[in-house]
Amino acid sequence: ALLLPWINRGLESIWLLAIFLVPLIFLNQDYAVSESRIGYAEVPKVALLRTLAGLTAILWVLEWAIRSRAFQGASLSTSITRAVRSLRPATRLSALGGWLKIHPTRWLMLSAGMFFGFTLLSTLLSGSFTNSMWGEIPGQDGYPAYTIASYGILFGVIATHMKDRGQLGRLLAAIVLMGVLVGLYGTLQHYGHDFLGVTETTGGGTARVTIFMGNTIFAAAVLSMTVPLTMVAAAINFHYDNWGDGGPFSRLGRSGLDSVLTSLWALVLAVQLLGLMFTFSRGPWAGTVLALVAFLVLLVISSGWRMLVRVGLVTGLAGVLTVAFLHWRGSVTVIDAGPWFGITLALVGLAGAFAILFVIRNFGRTVVFIAVFGVAVTIVGTALLAPSALSGRGSAGSTVPSAGTDSTASQVIGRITSVKTEVLGRFTGGRGEHWKISRDLIIERPWFGFDDLSLPWMRPLIGYGPDMFRYTYLLRSPVGSWNFMPLEPDHAHNFFIHQTVEQGIFGGLAALGLFFSVFGIAGHHLLRRRRSANPLYRLVLLGLTAIILGRFLEMMVGVARISDLTVLWAVFGLFAASASLDDRNREPSHPVSSPSPLQADRRDRRRTSRASTAPSFSSGLIVRLAIVAWLVGGIGVVTWQKGINPVRASIAEGRALKSYQQGDIDGTVRELDKAIKWSPGVPSYYNNRAQVFLAYQLQPEALTEPGCNQQTEAPYLVCLGLQSLNSNIEAVDRQPFNYRARLAAGNSAYNLRLTDLAIEAYSVASAMVPNAYTIRNDLAEVQIDAGLYNDALTELEWSLGITGESGYSPRALFLKGKALKGLGRLD
Repeated sequence: ALLLPWINRGLESIWLLAIFLVPLIFLNQDYAVSESRIGYAEVPKVALLRTLAGLTAILWVLEWAIRSRAFQGASLSTSITRAVRSLRPATRLSALGGWLKIHPTRWLMLSAGMFFGFTLLSTLLSGSFTNSMWGEIPGQDGYPAYTIASYGILFGVIATHMKDRGQLGRLLAAIVLMGVLVGLYGTLQHYGHDFLGVTETTGGGTARVTIFMGNTIFAAAVLSMTVPLTMVAAAINFHYDNWGDGGPFSRLGRSGLDSVLTSLWALVLAVQLLGLMFTFSRGPWAGTVLALVAFLVLLVISSGWRMLVRVGLVTGLAGVLTVAFLHWRGSVTVIDAGPWFGITLALVGLAGAFAILFVIRNFGRTVVFIAVFGVAVTIVGTALLAPSALSGRGSAGSTVPSAGTDSTASQVIGRITSVKTEVLGRFTGGRGEHWKISRDLIIERPWFGFDDLSLPWMRPLIGYGPDMFRYTYLLRSPVGSWNFMPLEPDHAHNFFIHQTVEQGIFGGLAALGLFFSVFGIAGHHLLRRRRSANPLYRLVLLGLTAIILGRFLEMMVGVARISDLTVLWAVFGLFAASASLDDRNREPSHPVSSPSPLQADRRDRRRTSRASTAPSFSSGLIVRLAIVAWLVGGIGVVTWQKGINPVRASIAEGRALKSYQQGDIDGTVRELDKAIKWSPGVPSYYNNRAQVFLAYQLQPEALTEPGCNQQTEAPYLVCLGLQSLNSNIEAVDRQPFNYRARLAAGNSAYNLRLTDLAIEAYSVASAMVPNAYTIRNDLAEVQIDAGLYNDALTELEWSLGITGESGYSPRALFLKGKALKGLGRLD
């Protein structure tokens, strides 16, 4: 029992670390390399989440061993019999109904249980269990069951172990502080101060900040939740008007303290708003605005106008500070004045906020409505000034702006005005195309010709399996506008459509159920207990509802990834744990009275019974600790193999590339061998090793490979070719659904003039990506060399049907001429 407080502290420390560090952690771009371009950001985040989830699971099962009374006072067979009886459907349904009646938030926990349950079902019945369990590329970001289970552990531990205001405050502080760091670095990155060197071209180019996530959309998704959560934290802070009484700030007085708090919260919010603005991401912007508006509306319904004014002041002042900073930096022009006007605008905003707070505190509630009007004018005025300011009008005569001045304004305006045409429209290579292809995958469920899909009649219900979107999408991928190559997205740009492709109707409905259970609980609260519930509980419940509503909108058009999903599942867990803040959910307290003789007699008999069962308790504890030891061993092995080792492998790959650049080819092979040993499911490691053997083959005078040089079974150059081929074939064995691995194996086979093997590899690859004209051309070239001219013409006609009269057709036309000549059709 002495361990339980320490276990609880450990669990809380772990979930705070996960929330704070997972979005922030990354490695140097050249230090860690994996299949993904942004593997240096993805791999450490996934490893950290999985490691922390493993530690949480270990502490959780240890807590269970201490608290539980399983295997106590009965034999093992009797305990198993009782467990089997408890699994009867009637018993389970009755217990479930009673459990749900305890508090409405239990419906969210039920929805989460269904979500994770259907993920497990889809994984077990997946078209590729290895992909669905460990990931399309092990160790990288995605939706494998292992990563989803890590989210589940984070959600579960917060939902069941967050019990008091102190834990609530620490959790909110971790998220807000993380959001401030993300927003601050995004602002620095936008103005060219990328001292950590994490700017990426993915997700919109270097003009849009990517912060620590490697993609501007991922960074914006995180800020779209931290911004409204900052408002919720501010509202909770304002709810406790006695904050700071008797402390070092007591000399300021109540009005002074209110002014300081309002200014600090506005500054914290403004930093995050700036970071969000510089991502230029429309979906997160829309989600943030919806969350803020929804929270303010719910706030006035549940807490009254006074609280609305306090929180609205923070929003309005944050908007003023944001515009003032942008004008000071020359990114926008409010009026035709120098940078000093930005400082003046900030001071005017602060003075106005302080005046409103002073009037509210000293002149009673009747002035609140006047304050509400003033706050509304401030917010609306800022909204009206922003477009004209961002348009850059009136900049003539001002000082020469810094680099990027006009680009900020023009990008903001361009991104806003393109919402209708690009987000809602059926533009090539965009969301509309992804949704259309996803619909075909959901309805028709195509599969790879070289493999048999089990249970095809169940696929509409259970899907292909987690993390199978990219590979199945390529079966129907249309030709994109760039280089006539097929589109290759790894996400449907709609979380719920993506879930339905991977996990079927069950998975899609379960994902929707998560959000609608929250909305239903909030609706029940507003209809039944709008003013009767604990005020803190009201603020938390309705604030989190607004955040989840905004997130729901963003996920309809965005890409959910590990940084934002970690925060989202923490928010879900906090929503479920909010029941502990509700007075109605607490155990009733009764006055202490002397026990009656009958009660004393019963108590004595219970003590005697416990004393008589002491040996069985000890044996039960031993059994539970044995189970814990077995689970700890399994969790430790899995965490090391599938969590830590991918990071070690990516670092080894980075060292291999550095060795290759320095001309140390032998060192390159050694490091690649380490990467393959630590993360054997990453096909690019095998392909890179094959390329190193090819480098030996192309420079035999300058480079000598020790292994082939010492053997006598095959000529030196042939040995190198076989080493390259074997490495690529091993990649295919590890990841048969990766068409690039197939192409690499085909290239190696073609170099050795193994035409049958090359034709097989190219044929399978072309079937996996039907609209890739380059693969068709490669296949046709090998078929021509093998004398299969008619087959080659078929592939070339398909290729020319894709490229048409463009500049990408000459190779196919040349090969077509060779095939016709081979057939004797010289005309």
